[in-house]
Amino acid sequence: MAQQLKVIQWATGGVGKAAIECVINHPELELAGCWVYSSTKNGRDVGEILGADPLGVTASYSIDDVLALDADCVMYSPLVANDDEVKAILRSGKNVVTPHRLGVPGHVHTRRSRRSPRPRSRAG
Repeated sequence: MAQQLKVIQWATGGVGKAAIECVINHPELELAGCWVYSSTKNGRDVGEILGADPLGVTASYSIDDVLALDADCVMYSPLVANDDEVKAILRSGKNVVTPHRLGVPGHVHTRRSRRSPRPRSRAG
């Protein structure tokens, strides 16, 4: 068997929970950690957050603690992407996998940005 890739899950909403299920059921992936937004999820076992048996992985809302974990990549799936979080993940030496359209020209995705309305044609 190939060496397992260590994955950190970033956020545990609908997409995050589905991603965790995929990671724990894939023979070449290992769940190394999990960042959570909510203080009520902080310190809980990720399996319990999913409503399943404990996985032995504790969720944390400390970005520094999560980024200090040994991992190959972060599955980045918060409700809204945040450039500063993505930059911190990359600076920590980890790859980013995400359903967000990061880096797509003309696509605005951050909490601080606002999409300008498209110009409308006045043709006849």
